[in-house]
This record gives sequence, C-alpha cells and structure tokens, in this order.
Amino acid sequence: MTTACRALATLAAASAITLTVAGAAEALAALVTAMREAGLTAVPLATAGAFHTPFMAPAALQLAAFLRTLDFQPPCIPVVSSMTGRLLTQPAALATHLALQVVKPVRWLETMRSLQRAQITQVVEVSSGKGVLCPLIASCEDWPVTAQSLAHLLGAEGDFGKDLKLD
Repeated sequence: MTTACRALATLAAASAITLTVAGAAEALAALVTAMREAGLTAVPLATAGAFHTPFMAPAALQLAAFLRTLDFQPPCIPVVSSMTGRLLTQPAALATHLALQVVKPVRWLETMRSLQRAQITQVVEVSSGKGVLCPLIASCEDWPVTAQSLAHLLGAEGDFGKDLKLD
C-alpha cells in the first residue's frame, strides 16, 4: 500500500473477522486494488459519511457542543461505549463518549462481548432500517440475541432519518 493510501485512509472499525477503513475516494480505491492484488477480500460500503474516523471531526465538535446543553442522568438501561467496549454508568462519561465515538474506531468485538457479559438479549440499531449492524449482531455465535433497527420497530423503514443533514 502506498504512503498516500495510508495517509488518506483511516481505521474506522476492527473485529476478529473484518477491518473497516474510511477516507478519500481515490485512497480507498487504491487500497481496494492493493488488497485484491494481495488476495484479500475488499468490499466497499455505501455509507453517508466516514463515520468513526477523524474525517468526522467537524460533526463531533458540533455534537459535543449540543451535548453540553443537555443534563445527562445515569442510564436506566445498559449503555456500552463502542470506543472501549465497556459499560458506561456515569452521566459525564455518556456525553464524552457520544461525541468521541463519532471520530474514534469502533471496538466491535469488545462491544459485543460486553453486551453478552451483561446478558443483553435485545439490541436496537439506530438506523434507516438498512443498517449493517443487525445482521452482524445476529450472526454472533453462542449468544441468543435479537437485533432490530429502530426504524423497523417504529414502522418507518426507508423514512427514518431521511431529513438528516450531515454537512
């Protein structure tokens, strides 16, 4: 992989079976080519943004400013940080982690293990209903868990978040 690829593509998530990167289109195309030439599988994902990477820093700053206006209380349901895979119980940690998770890689395996240790059996993905997490969660072996999108639960698949602006 060229230095340009390394400079323009950044880690978004990692698990035992996948690695997700985000970056400039040209850098990602070069990375996909290099991976395929090395005999690896590379699947470009259609996403609305380079989530969980430093490319989202402007959005993270806006989110952090908004979160400072809220009065967080201790959670009444388990909340797991996707940055650390650990349960969050302190109100101040919730706001911090919500803002930082926009720019930090997802610790998928650690997050799933934490949910499993907490004996969570119902997971809701906040997405348009076309999310990628529900199928991944459902494929976790030795964990009787049900995963659904919030859009599905609200009967709003395809419409949920349609007015969301990411600029």
